[in-house]
Order: sequence, then structure tokens, then C-alpha cells
Amino acid sequence: MKITQAIDHQRAIVGNQNGTRLVDNTGALIDMLSFQDLVTITQIMTDNHQEWAQTRLGLVPLEDLVFVPNITVSRPLTAQTIIVSQLGGVRGVSTAGDFGNQYAFKQTVAIQADVTATDARYFETTNGDLILQDACHIVGQPMVVTSRPTTASYLQVVTPTGAQVFNDAEQVVDRLAAGSLRTIIGEVVDELGQHFIQIENKQYVAKTNVVLLSDNSPVAINDYMMLGAENINQLFCGMPNGCEPAALLMGLHWKAEAATLDYGAFLAEMPIAADYNPYHGFGGDPADDVAGRFEAIFPEPLTKWANRYGRARNVSGADTAQLKDMLTEKNPIVTYVTVGFETPVSDDYAFGRALSNNHAVLLDGRCGELLHVSDPIDGAYWLPVARFEKAYNARHWAVELL
Repeated sequence: MKITQAIDHQRAIVGNQNGTRLVDNTGALIDMLSFQDLVTITQIMTDNHQEWAQTRLGLVPLEDLVFVPNITVSRPLTAQTIIVSQLGGVRGVSTAGDFGNQYAFKQTVAIQADVTATDARYFETTNGDLILQDACHIVGQPMVVTSRPTTASYLQVVTPTGAQVFNDAEQVVDRLAAGSLRTIIGEVVDELGQHFIQIENKQYVAKTNVVLLSDNSPVAINDYMMLGAENINQLFCGMPNGCEPAALLMGLHWKAEAATLDYGAFLAEMPIAADYNPYHGFGGDPADDVAGRFEAIFPEPLTKWANRYGRARNVSGADTAQLKDMLTEKNPIVTYVTVGFETPVSDDYAFGRALSNNHAVLLDGRCGELLHVSDPIDGAYWLPVARFEKAYNARHWAVELL
């Protein structure tokens, strides 16, 4: 192993709830450490696979440890809040070597001090927990955004109450009326994985409230009905093939089911097909692309999985009118479409022929000839029924959450 960093007896807590390994320099197991056990680190070492913390008794995987802050400076703050921007949330710690509260991804937290320690910078919450600053965004400061490609030139506001306009710190500065048409600059994703449409310099509208248009011809807006499911961004979460579980979890959460599971925990419970056949379970790993495999899970095993947490039924074969009726019953629907709702493209696989541009979204709203989807890649948005059908009608696959 190679020594990468010398550390002056930095204390750390075992943060893995399942405990962790204590090994010698050959990798042989010495003992198992329990959750919240305290260790003292003298150096960080690395091999070809991971980083290790050297302790008095042996080596511990660095990823399973949380440093105990050794504070050098603490500056009081007045009336400030942060949003947790780390996927999976973050655990508060104390200088005494104890864990504090668990703070969820996107949770807003009041803070009272800016803390510098020997290992990193922290925020101190009003209840005394220390949270890594790298895991947070300060409310009121500009969000770091990433541009995404778009072919649209205009947006039209669909939401009957209009659409809020935000500045670059995501503070409300204006409102667009229902039906408003505006030219757009582009689309961006913020530090929390949320999609916005930029309409001016440092002015943005949440994508979920609008339909994107190629020209300035407005669409009819009537018979508005919206469930308003959350959006889980599979790419932001590092899961390029995790669309079906993301769409399913969004629907389950809207139904107040699987409420204690975040996306990562939900993926850990996903049924995996031993033969990589998506008709039997998930065909591989949602984080990987492997040649010859089809990393997806098709309607029948997805329905069985959904029924572990609530009630679902495979409604494959339903047409768009029937899907709209299901929405009227306040039932979100996982629908199998294509990436970007592009023209379906088929290819041959070991289990048979399938769409190589397979994708799944949650259908959760309708308005005249528009449908609203929560898309694990492109965010939540409205789109014309005809565009939806271009992709959906290739298979008519859907799972309704009852």
C-alpha cells in the first residue's frame, strides 16, 4: 500500500450502520468494528482499489468512517439556513465523537456558526450538530447550475396559478401568468438535481410548470389535473440505467408508500434477474452499461416489486384515454417510453428483441392535449399527447399504482 496522507491522530467514528472491517496490511481480517465505534487515524493509505485509514490496531476502509471535527475556529452566524445537497443526506457529528441527527437530502436546516476544523469546514446547527459544508448549499447564495441541451425556443406556462420566476439563488422575483409564452435561453440543472428553464440572465422557471415549444404557437389549456409527484434525477444520482426504479419510487412516494426509502435504499431492494433477463427482474446493475446486457426491469417483475410496498397492477395494453382515466382516479402510472420521447429503435438481445432506447417515466398529470410526466432524466414537464404516444404506443406498457 502507498501512504497518501499523514494525519496527526485524527479521531473518526464508524459511520457504516452495518459496521466495518479491521484488517492487517495483507488484507487479512483482524476484527469487525461496530457502528459508532471510535478509532484514531495516523495516516491514509491506498491500494489499487480503495483508501484505508491506518489505526493503532489495523486498517479500516476510509469510506466507512466519519471524521470527528477538531475545531480550530468557530464564527457565529445570524439567521442563516442551508439545504443538504449530498445524495443520501448527511449525519451530524460532535467534537466529543458522537453522531448527531441524520439530515435528509434537500432538507432545510438552520445553522448558527461557521466552523473550521483540521480536516474540513463545517456548519454548526442550532441543536449543536456539525455538518460538512461540502454537503450543503447556503440558502440565498447563487446555485451552481449545469446546462443541458434543448431544441425548444419557447415555453408556455400550463399551471393555472402561473409560474414563479426565480433568480440565480432560487428566490422568487416574479410570476408568469397561466398561458404566458416566453422565449427561452436554455435548460439547466441545479445542485439538487432540479430542472429549470432560463428565460433571462439569472432568471429561471421550474420546468415542471411549462410545456416547451419549437415555435410561438400556443397550445390549448383546459381540464387541468395534476398529481404533482416528486422528481428523482437518475443521472444526478449516478444511475444511468435506473429509470424504472426511479419512476416507481416517485409514484410510491406520492401514494405515501415506501416512505422511509430514498432512491439508494430502494435500489438495494430491487429484484435482480440472475439471467439478466428484464422479464424476470432487473437485468444487471443500474449504475453500469455492460455489453450484451439490458439494464432494465419490465412491467411484470416491476409490478410484483411494487406490490411489496402498496398496490399496483400491470395495465400494459392501455391506450392514452385509459391512462387519463387512471389519473382521474388519482393513480400515478409508470409508463414505458423512449429516452427523450424519440422514435423507438429496436435491437436483438439474448432474451429477444427490445427497444434499445428504452426508458420509463411517471405519468402524473393531464391538461387538454398535454400530459405531465416526471422523467428521471429530463425532469418533470408537460408534453403533447402526440409526442407521448410516439414513444408509448410502441409497446403500450404501463404499471398503475392504486
